[in-house]
This record gives sequence, structure tokens and C-alpha cells, in this order.
Amino acid sequence: MNIKLMDWYIGRTLFLAMVVVTLCGGLLMFVFTLLDALPDAEEQGGFLAALGQTMRTMPRKIEELAPFAIFLGVLIGMGNLSSNSELTVLRSTGVSVTRLFVSSCIPSVIMIVFAQTLIPLMFAADERGTATRSSQIAGAWVREGDTFTRIGSIDASQSLEEISQYELDDAGQLITVREAESARAKEQQEGWDLENVTNTEFKADRVAVSRPQTATWDTPRSADSLMSAFTTEPRKMSTLQLYEQIADLRAAGEDPKEYQIEFWLKLTKPLSVLGLVLVAIGFVVGSTREMGMGARLTFGIAVGFAFHYFQTLVAPVTVVFALPPAVAISVPIVMVWVIGLVLLRRIR
Repeated sequence: MNIKLMDWYIGRTLFLAMVVVTLCGGLLMFVFTLLDALPDAEEQGGFLAALGQTMRTMPRKIEELAPFAIFLGVLIGMGNLSSNSELTVLRSTGVSVTRLFVSSCIPSVIMIVFAQTLIPLMFAADERGTATRSSQIAGAWVREGDTFTRIGSIDASQSLEEISQYELDDAGQLITVREAESARAKEQQEGWDLENVTNTEFKADRVAVSRPQTATWDTPRSADSLMSAFTTEPRKMSTLQLYEQIADLRAAGEDPKEYQIEFWLKLTKPLSVLGLVLVAIGFVVGSTREMGMGARLTFGIAVGFAFHYFQTLVAPVTVVFALPPAVAISVPIVMVWVIGLVLLRRIR
């Protein structure tokens, strides 16, 4: 048996099935997203504006759809091979289920790399859109230890406007208020130079007010980091953006758990996808291989949604029980791999 030819044939079959599932799912998501945007189309500039906004959101939606498309693609593709007795022929020539899994991993890895890496690079515009980037981001709060900072706006040039900082003592009492009209990032992006500053200090017997022209806000949060934090949900950030947010929050002494959860979800997504592929192989090659296409799709959708919602529970569970995000994220992945291995063990 020519193993390379077998890998090519199985890989091509599964990859085409994944592409078809992605196109169908993407089309449905596009239609529903556009219909959802139409009620506000007049405020956004008409139908073309709503259409453009919908198009900008599609790369991220396709990235989120990729694990389900891979799982359903393997389920459908291997199901077709089984229905045509091609898997039976391969098995009769001595090809093991493990080898079929390896052949299925090749297109799966290509698809997940394309979805997680190339799509975000090819389409830099996301849900914020060009309109948001050219306007001001208003009303944001930053906490660093006992200091709370309100930023009135971040404009397109990445300068801050209308900054108010409130410093508390260990007892939670307000001791200092600093206000500035604007702030410019330092050359090394290690803090901000505040301009037109007013300092108000609350002392035991009096209130002291001073108005220095400039002051320094020492913070690791750069303009890019602040812009991302205020305009993009953690689940919509890239792995690099999440890593930067985690590093900035740690340097500021804040808890980055929300970003850590999404970071580990993205980092371990290939493992979860390959676990789903293992389940699909065990399901198709096992005793249920004679099921029709409708039954396979029903099974695939049910398993995909179950896995997705189980992972969704990770975030609140991690926060409530103070679990390390990496450990909590690994639980559903280990479970899906155990299920897949049990299915394969029954075949043997």
C-alpha cells in the first residue's frame, strides 16, 4: 500500500468536506449577521454600510467556526469513504485505525492553522471596523493597585484626553485626585506624559491643590494595549494580543484571568480539534458506520455544541473556584481525548 497516496486521497477528501462545511456555515452566519444589522442600517449609513460591517466580522466568525467545520468535515468525509466501502478496503490491507487518524490529522492541522493564523493576518479589520479606529474611544477605566484611572477618550493618534486618577490608601479612603487635559505616550512606550495637570491632595486638616504643567503616569499599558482592551472582547483578540494584555495586567498588579482563559483556549484549540477528529474516526469506523448522512450530521452537531458549551462553562468555574486557567481549560480537552480513545479501543 502506498501510504503517501493514501494520505493524499484521504486528506483531499476530508479537506474538501471541511471547505464545503465552512462555506455553508459561513454563508448562514453571513445571512443571519446581515439580517441582524439591517434594523440599524439607516443609522450606520444604509445597506452598504451594514454589508461592509458584516463582511468585516466574517474572518473572526470563520475562525470560530473552524473547529466545528473540521469535526463535521472529518465525520462527513470519512462517512462517505465508509459508505463507498473504501475504509473497508483500507482496513483489509492492514491499515490501522491509528493510521487513519494520522491521515485525518494532516488536513485538520492545515485547516486550523489557516483559520487561526492566516485569516487574522489576511483580514486585519475586525468587528471594530475602520469607522471605530478613526473615531474616539470614550469613557474607559483602568485599575492599577489602589489607583483608579478614568480616560475620557483615546483618539486615532493614540493620545489620551481628559484623564482623572483617584488614589486610595490602605483603608480605601481617597487621598489624591489627579486630573489632566491630555497625555502623550513616552518614546519607549513605558508610561505617559500628562499635560495641564491639577493635583488635589486630601490631608487630615486641609485640601492641597497644585497645578503643575506636566506629570508622569508610570504604567506598562501602551496605547495599543489600552485600545485593544477597550474596543475588543477577549474572545475576539488574537493570541498575541491576549499575551500582551496578560503581560501588561501582570506588570500593573492586576488579575489577568479573563485574558488567560481565552489565551489558553486559543493555544490549546489544535489539541481540542484533534480530539474531536479522534471521536469522529472512532464513530465512523466503529459499529455505527452504516448510519446515514443525516444521522452523522445530527451526531456531529450535538457533539460540537456539547463540547462548545462545556468549554463555555470553564470561565465561570475558573473564577468561582480560583482554578489555574491552564488546568481548567485542559479538563474538556482531556475528556474528549478519553472518549475518542475509548471508541478506538472498542474497534480493535
